[in-house]
Amino acid sequence: MGGLLLPEIFYELWQELLLHPLLVSVPALVVSSSEMVREMVKNHDIVISNRPRNIAPSVLLYNGNDVAFAPYGEYWRQARKISVVELLSIKRVQEFQFARDEEVAAMVDRIQSACVNGSTINMGETLIVVANNIVSRCVLGKTFMEEDGRSRIGELTRELMVLLGAFSFGDFFPRLKWMDVASGLLGRLKATSRKLDEFLDQAIEEHKAYLVEKKDFVDILL
Repeated sequence: MGGLLLPEIFYELWQELLLHPLLVSVPALVVSSSEMVREMVKNHDIVISNRPRNIAPSVLLYNGNDVAFAPYGEYWRQARKISVVELLSIKRVQEFQFARDEEVAAMVDRIQSACVNGSTINMGETLIVVANNIVSRCVLGKTFMEEDGRSRIGELTRELMVLLGAFSFGDFFPRLKWMDVASGLLGRLKATSRKLDEFLDQAIEEHKAYLVEKKDFVDILL
């Protein structure tokens, strides 16, 4: 394999793994019947409710201690209760209607301006910016827009989602988790985790220093 490029080495290794199924030590259950799915969800929900302890959530989300990846139990039930009652209730959604209205109005103004000037506008990017701004204002109180028009929270969120969906050798072949180091995945996860920590620490300190009348998610959690 000395003359092979790195992607070719990964392909050769993958072929070897396919020929040696005993190396795959992560059990998986494949359900192809709607009746069986109904049986599992209705009568055995607790057994299958947990998510696996994957590498990406463990590094990025404080060992998976968020409401999406935390194991089923008392901690998860309390986190879910806080989310449903304090953050995502109908009353709270209605309280943030002003942020949605303002961001949608700003988007319409940008589109109108582009039409008047005869310039083009990327609707995909525009809708992503609007969504990021709405979420950022509801959660953090402001948009965190840079001078060049980039959104810090938007870039971090996009990077986070890409890494959460990235393939990890360690998730499927625990004995080969060292491959995540060789591929650079673990390094990217740690780098993104540090950037998230710095960003959230800054946001928390700002909220502690300035009390605002309209509370966002960070104020509520603090």
